[in-house]
Amino acid sequence: MVVAILGVGILAYPFLASEAQKRQSQLQVPTTTPEQEYALQIVKQNAVASKFYDLLQGEEQGWTLVNANRGLTEGKGNQWINQTFSSTFLGFKSQDKVANVYIDDFLSPEAARSAFHRPLSQAMIVSCKGDECGDEGQKIYGTGLGGRRFSFLRFRQGHIFVTVYRTSEDDAKFFARLAIDAIDAVSKK
Repeated sequence: MVVAILGVGILAYPFLASEAQKRQSQLQVPTTTPEQEYALQIVKQNAVASKFYDLLQGEEQGWTLVNANRGLTEGKGNQWINQTFSSTFLGFKSQDKVANVYIDDFLSPEAARSAFHRPLSQAMIVSCKGDECGDEGQKIYGTGLGGRRFSFLRFRQGHIFVTVYRTSEDDAKFFARLAIDAIDAVSKK
């Protein structure tokens, strides 16, 4: 009797182990909402945004794409941006944190420079240099009642103008570095 039970156990073990492994892998498959699937389709329409998303996923920082929009922005009549340009918005969430990234694709570095140098009100602007600041960059600090607090980071890299809205300066720098890596990777193709 004991031998029969052991025999059945030995024969059934590979099947049971295989089933357990299948169930474990099914539990690890991330589920996405229809909104997230739509957002991902939008992101894939822009080479820089798509590469940025891929790089972010490779970093495993826990950020999830929750929203994206893409369109053309009319610049005619605007004294700082006198051309139409492509704009892609990416909205991310990680637990209770939110980050928004805008990737604006201009026809020329001069047009992107013009957009970059448009004035901002109610803010303290600090020029920045380094890995997160591209060809030219700025850290923007709000000057409300709570004193000087980091609000967002923006930079221009060639003809691409990127704005990262995140109240954590370190997180904003992280997103900006990924955006620069994405721009560099796409421009080398």
